[in-house]
Amino acid sequence: LGTMYVRHKQVQALISASELGLQLLNYTGLLMGIASTVGMCVVANFQKTDMTSIHLLGAGLTFGPGTLYILFQTGMSYRMQLRFHGRDILWARMAVGMWSLISIITLVSVLLYLMCIKYKLHTVCHLLTKSLLFQKITLRVQPVLQSNHLYDYPHYEEREHMQHGERSPLLAGAM
Repeated sequence: LGTMYVRHKQVQALISASELGLQLLNYTGLLMGIASTVGMCVVANFQKTDMTSIHLLGAGLTFGPGTLYILFQTGMSYRMQLRFHGRDILWARMAVGMWSLISIITLVSVLLYLMCIKYKLHTVCHLLTKSLLFQKITLRVQPVLQSNHLYDYPHYEEREHMQHGERSPLLAGAM
């Protein structure tokens, strides 16, 4: 949840007030991220053997809005790529988003053709729980500092200037 909020504040600080489409995508993406996080908490607290329907509701909340969150972030990367991001970030987000969307479509289509309802519920729970095993994969990143601040880009001079410090919206939120 913290990562999604930081991303929301980062995008909010980098875009201008006149870019209403990006602001709407940013806010909607934050809501989708929060819904996905709530779904993951529901899945963790209601195991598939205790309350299957609640567990499935949580799984749906995790993977449905989670995929939409990824696609919203991809849309923002596409609209901001010329100013802030390279194409590499866009393609990485696009690959993860498409993989998630194709996985959900495949899962739903397989479940529609299964006959036994008890087997359907077991399969859904099993597949969605196994997907949480991907959380055990760790990536190591070595950061390379290319600037002392986030505001070192060519289009910064065109925007309205604000005082950036500890109380700037990126770090402190709306005061």
